[in-house]
Amino acid sequence: IKIAKNTLKRIAVNNVSTKKKEVQKLLSHLTGNTAFIFSNKNSFALQKYFNSNRVAVSAKPGQVATDDIWVSGGVTEMTPGPVIGELNSIGLRTTVEAGKIKINNDTKVLEAGDTITETHASIFSKLDIKPLKMGIALSLAMESGEILFEKDLNVDEEGIMSKLIQAYTSAFNLSMSTAYSTKETISPLLSLGQMYGVNLSYITGYPT
Repeated sequence: IKIAKNTLKRIAVNNVSTKKKEVQKLLSHLTGNTAFIFSNKNSFALQKYFNSNRVAVSAKPGQVATDDIWVSGGVTEMTPGPVIGELNSIGLRTTVEAGKIKINNDTKVLEAGDTITETHASIFSKLDIKPLKMGIALSLAMESGEILFEKDLNVDEEGIMSKLIQAYTSAFNLSMSTAYSTKETISPLLSLGQMYGVNLSYITGYPT
């Protein structure tokens, strides 16, 4: 990881671009606080590693929720008082149980992209909720001369696998229904054909 002023980064990019012109694509993205990461790993593997190693941190007023924030229902350590009004103000329904405040249901109090208010931050602190995750994030990467943005790097592996399984199942069923032989369908098609042949022999009384 290399951290430097953007002016120095631009100089470095321009110097490298004499041999690799494609790196000039990075110049328009050198804004704000950024760092260069050089790695032999591909960009998708790096993003997955960074995402899995983020740490939970407390929220401060004015910060933006990176994900939906939920508060779990149950009995808290808080005693009844003005805090009940604070809880209610952010959408938490409460009752008192054995001298402690109980949050009645699991409740989504903020959606991703919402701004965290002072009341939210105060309640999260009282409930020991650390709703934000901090760590390194790849805002963009250069892979084989092409720019990949964060939305491209955050791959939904489970979603893709589910779609692949669904596509395979649909293709298999279509092959079977049309008797189209492939490496995957030839054995079940032969078994099915044999079963139909035996049934037809029984129905027609044809000896085999």
